[in-house]
Amino acid sequence: MQKLHEFVSRAEAEALFSVSTKTLQRWRNEGFLRKGIEWRHKFPNRKVSAVIYHLPNCEKLMQQLSIQRPNKLRPKAEKGDS
Repeated sequence: MQKLHEFVSRAEAEALFSVSTKTLQRWRNEGFLRKGIEWRHKFPNRKVSAVIYHLPNCEKLMQQLSIQRPNKLRPKAEKGDS
């Protein structure tokens, strides 16, 4: 069972993983971060609610992927980037 104190805010997740808001959002949209496992809504019953991240599960996933597929963690190039 995930404990509430194990969750961090979007801003904290950005700082801990050195990524932008857009990267976190893309990772969620692409299924890299899975709803209910690595993230959830702070108030699930509300239509609009902040996203919070389960730190132990995110750290475990990042560690596994950095060993197995280091390029998976790199953000995709934005349009216009070379």
